[in-house]
Amino acid sequence: MTESQTETPAANEWPKRIIWVAIIAGAIYAYSNWDSVSVQLFGATAYTCKSLVPDVVKISAENTNAFQVKVVGVIDPKQVSKTDTRLECEGTGMLANGQKAPISYRAYEEGEQWWVVYEAKP
Repeated sequence: MTESQTETPAANEWPKRIIWVAIIAGAIYAYSNWDSVSVQLFGATAYTCKSLVPDVVKISAENTNAFQVKVVGVIDPKQVSKTDTRLECEGTGMLANGQKAPISYRAYEEGEQWWVVYEAKP
């Protein structure tokens, strides 16, 4: 066999390898960002009251001030209502000061974007 004959099959493998790498990278991205990907694909049906809790905790941490106690978790989240563009939940909020308070939170679509808001009730 000549040198050019042995290089041709290997050169033909590169497009297949690139395609496989792209497929695997896409699968890894979808797996690691499933909450975002599923909402984009399936709308509010991809959200659950339990899956919204980390978003509520994050929003609370970003917006805590002297008059507002940080939410660190939600006990016993329950679904109040759900449509294709809205999910409403309630539960018991665990606050950073050790107290518990009723909390309501929701995810909804507005302006082609998803929003998550919460309200802790004293």
